Amino acid sequence: TNPKKIQQRLKLEDYFKKEMSKLDRNEAILKAWKDGFMQSEIAKFLELSDAGVSKILKKLKVCKKVTFLKV
Repeated sequence: TNPKKIQQRLKLEDYFKKEMSKLDRNEAILKAWKDGFMQSEIAKFLELSDAGVSKILKKLKVCKKVTFLKV
């Protein structure tokens, strides 16, 4: 799937519900980022700092790799 095509169809609003747990929000951040949204776009939308989004992504990417390796 081409991330640019996904980005044209989906908006950041489509990734995030008004009431989400922090874990669900963080997973949505990772999905939006993988689908081609920039960290700064996500941060601005969620009213988080760029550094905060970067830390969330780094943590999730490491966790996903560890989980993948354990399977």
